[in-house]
Amino acid sequence: MENQAHADTKFQRSSEATFETFIEQAETCCEQARTAAIMKRYVAACGLYQTAAALYQQANHLAGAPDPKISECLQDLNNEASCCRLLMRVR
Repeated sequence: MENQAHADTKFQRSSEATFETFIEQAETCCEQARTAAIMKRYVAACGLYQTAAALYQQANHLAGAPDPKISECLQDLNNEASCCRLLMRVR
């Protein structure tokens, strides 16, 4: 029984670390996407926004229930990616 409790605690810590890792990676992708957009590399920016969105969705899945902060980030990413797609067409 004690081993099961230890295993459950270890799994919980692993899940939390993974959740945080997904969030950190998504934020890094967002920063890189914004940098790419500033440099007028819109295709790269769109790809990075898509990657960030996928990472946020994975984090949301791990959380078990939709996180309002992640939902807001996903909406912001969608808006920024839409702007990049428009700018790609203009060029």
